[in-house]
Order: sequence, then structure tokens, then C-alpha cells
Amino acid sequence: MERIPVEDIQRAVQTLMDANQKARGPVVEKLAHRKASRLARLTVATARLEEVLGSDAAEVTRLKDQMGAIDSARTTLDRRGERERRRPRPAAHEWMVYGRVLNADRSPAVGVRVRLFDLDRKFDDLLGETKVDEFGDFSIGPYHERDFLESGEKTPELYLKIYGARNKLVFDGSDDARFEAARVGYFEVVLP
Repeated sequence: MERIPVEDIQRAVQTLMDANQKARGPVVEKLAHRKASRLARLTVATARLEEVLGSDAAEVTRLKDQMGAIDSARTTLDRRGERERRRPRPAAHEWMVYGRVLNADRSPAVGVRVRLFDLDRKFDDLLGETKVDEFGDFSIGPYHERDFLESGEKTPELYLKIYGARNKLVFDGSDDARFEAARVGYFEVVLP
């Protein structure tokens, strides 16, 4: 059986990830638009039914419950669409990392500082830092090969450190560095 070079596999995975990322935004926006249209139709139907049957009728209550569920789904889709629009897209020779930081209760860890490092033999390279947004998302980059390249090293070994209030270290991922990291990497961290 013929061995496929790691670089070819990484390139193929990156191509698939890029295609998926390009398609995801419009699909989410289309679903949100459909939910908004359905909600508008249900609002009109509920108002008409309420005029005829009264606001206490079981059918009216059921429709109002459905409207609440649809509005919640639409809001979630709108947030996902916004997150997709905000996500940076690196150019051909750029590298980046993005992800989410959540508190133990799975709520967004808004405002914590995320620092990205490349693990090295002597001193680790700081590749970038940012703060987590209101959705719990962050992105760091672009950075380039010159930022992490050492002799014999083709890809970075990445890890995160996360700092909370008063610059207190709340997460240290240096023991779990990602070796041979892809050009675009995703991290999800749940803080203790």
C-alpha cells in the first residue's frame, strides 16, 4: 500500500475545511431567514385565531408556544451567522487559530485574555493574543512561518494560556501542545 505524505493529507483537510467554512455562512443565514418568515406567518395566524377564539384558547396557546420556539431558534441561527461572519479567513501563506472559551457552566468566558504560543526547546514564541468576545469566541492571526520556524520545524507546536481578572493564569495548555498543527486550528477550552 502506498504511503501518502502528511503534507498532502494536511493540504486536503485544509481544502475541505475552507470549502465547509465558505458554505456554512450562507446556509445559516438562509435558515435564519426562513425561521423569521415562518415566525411572521405564525404571528398573523395567531392574531386572527385569537380574535375568533380568544387568547385563552388551547390552539392560540399552542401557536404562541411554537412562536417562542421558532424565535429562539432564529436567534440562535442569527448568532451563529454573526459568528461565521466574524471568523477571519487566512490567506494562502498565513496561519491562524480560532475557538471558544467557556466557563464551567458552559457560558461564554467573556473578556478573558487568550495567548497563543509555539512550543520550542528554549523559549516559547508568543504568536499572538486577544480577548474573548461576547459569544465566547476568539481568533488569533494571521501569523506566518517566520514567527515559529526553527531548524527542522515545518509546523508549529501550539498551545494556549488563558488569563482572567488581574492577569491571573486560569488555563495553561503547555502540557498538551498540538504538534504538527494545521494552518487553521480550532481550540475549545472549558475553564475549571
